[in-house]
Amino acid sequence: MDSRPDRTLLTAGLEDAARHAALQPDGPGLAAVAPTVDASDTHGPAHRVDRVYTADFLLPAVVHAEVVDMKDLSDHHTVVVTYDLDAVIEIYLDRFGPAA
Repeated sequence: MDSRPDRTLLTAGLEDAARHAALQPDGPGLAAVAPTVDASDTHGPAHRVDRVYTADFLLPAVVHAEVVDMKDLSDHHTVVVTYDLDAVIEIYLDRFGPAA
C-alpha cells in the first residue's frame, strides 16, 4: 500500500482524526480505525485506506469517530468524525481572534 500521501499530509501538519479519537481514554477505541475496505481476492485482507484529516490544532475538538459499514452501497466504508462545535469556535477564537 502506498503510504506517501499519508506521510505528506502528516508532514503538512494534518492529523488522522479517527486515530486521535481511538487513542483517547474515553474514545471509541479500535472501532474508530476499523478497516474501510473489506477483504477480497483482488485487494487482499481487510484494511484501512480511508481517513479524515484535520488540522493538528483542532484535535482537542474531536469527540468521536466511527466507520460506517457501506456494504452493498460501496466498496469502501465511510469514516465519520464528530467535532464539538463549541470547542471548534473556542479554538478558532483563541488562535485567530474575533472576526472583524
